[in-house]
Amino acid sequence: MVSIVSHLGSLYVYVGEASKATEPPHPDTHLPVLAGWESFTGWYWFATEMDEDGTCFGFVQGMHDELGYFNSNELDSIDMVWKIKDIDLPYAGRQGVA
Repeated sequence: MVSIVSHLGSLYVYVGEASKATEPPHPDTHLPVLAGWESFTGWYWFATEMDEDGTCFGFVQGMHDELGYFNSNELDSIDMVWKIKDIDLPYAGRQGVA
């Protein structure tokens, strides 16, 4: 299972068993979110790794939830996509345990 979870004001991408998603963050299963983007279409991009050239690896919530690569420079160039403020990041995305 892959999902977004918030814990003590921080946002994490959780990869593991659904029954353990609400446990305190652990480095083996909870990847800290470094940056996030949101669109008017309800898509979310959460970067857990970022390179200097804008290449990111992270969690995408779109038609399907998936881990993958995307480019932050491309997202920043789209008018209908905006970067999520750090203060709002812990509350972003479609959170919950399936």
